[in-house]
Amino acid sequence: MPTATFERYERKYLLTGEQYNLLLEKFRGRMENDRYGLYRVSNLYYDTDRFDLLSAHKVSA
Repeated sequence: MPTATFERYERKYLLTGEQYNLLLEKFRGRMENDRYGLYRVSNLYYDTDRFDLLSAHKVSA
């Protein structure tokens, strides 16, 4: 049975409270909640003891 694979690229940033508030202000009036409203996004990643998946997908910033 064929297996579908894909690669997803993500960038994550740690913001201060002040940066978060400034970003919200920039987005105000340009974005709206979708039909699901406000909700938490949680991810759970599995890897080997040697972090093989993480190592295979590391990219430099």
